[in-house]
Amino acid sequence: MAEGPGDADARLADGDRRDDRLAGFAQHRCGDSARPNAWHVMVLSDLTGADDRCPDATDDEALGLMGRWKAAESWAAARKLGVAREMIRRRAVPEKGMATAGLPWEWEPDLQHEVAAQLRTSLVAAGKLLHLAWSLEARLPRIGGALADGRLDPGQAKMIVTETDALPDDKATAAQELIMAGLGDCNTRADLLRLVQRAVCTVGAACAAGRDQGQVRPLPAARKAVAPEGTPEPARLRHSPGVRGRIQGHRELLPDGPEYQLARAPAMERRDVDAQDTGG
Repeated sequence: MAEGPGDADARLADGDRRDDRLAGFAQHRCGDSARPNAWHVMVLSDLTGADDRCPDATDDEALGLMGRWKAAESWAAARKLGVAREMIRRRAVPEKGMATAGLPWEWEPDLQHEVAAQLRTSLVAAGKLLHLAWSLEARLPRIGGALADGRLDPGQAKMIVTETDALPDDKATAAQELIMAGLGDCNTRADLLRLVQRAVCTVGAACAAGRDQGQVRPLPAARKAVAPEGTPEPARLRHSPGVRGRIQGHRELLPDGPEYQLARAPAMERRDVDAQDTGG
């Protein structure tokens, strides 16, 4: 007969032998907060068991194992992004200049296609992944470290990069410090989102003042794949990871072709155009 969730506790009362490492994953024990690494993942796999039944673990220890698997997931995502950064370095366009940590400002467009093929994802998703990997080292290294430590999950790290993308590099660094200072008080994704937005608003006040005076704030330095010379402008934009989203707030930077007119128009104008097309 299959064991119930409380059978492990009953066996412990009978004095049955169990894996001594389980105790380390109880709440507030060393395993419950250890920095994830390859050895940690191996221990988790042993204690979870081939059938994921966590043999001999108490409820408290099983919950600890589940929490550390979440941290291991973040660690694995950080390692994957680290490999993506290495590919960016290998596909660098040195004449466009270098940022930090050996990362270039721009890289070859073929890399986006290679990543998309290897991960079986779209070109857009591959471009976003490369941009995320670049940002977590060149602009927000402490956020990248928090991901590797399991303090942030991949979705949270992506959200932070997205929210800070519009900031210049120096402002992004300042926002990062505010985020890390308040990270320990965030228990939910909503808490973290509020913290990030407050940080962005705090350090971006000067930029906002510039917009109020009619000044156009330039995009962050070009961190994109570089299309070969002579490539039509729309195709060059498709090669640029994340550039479409950043350009939306700067309509004067969009190409003049008719395929981009809807992107130039405000939301209400887009709805009017849609109504005309459908005869509404």
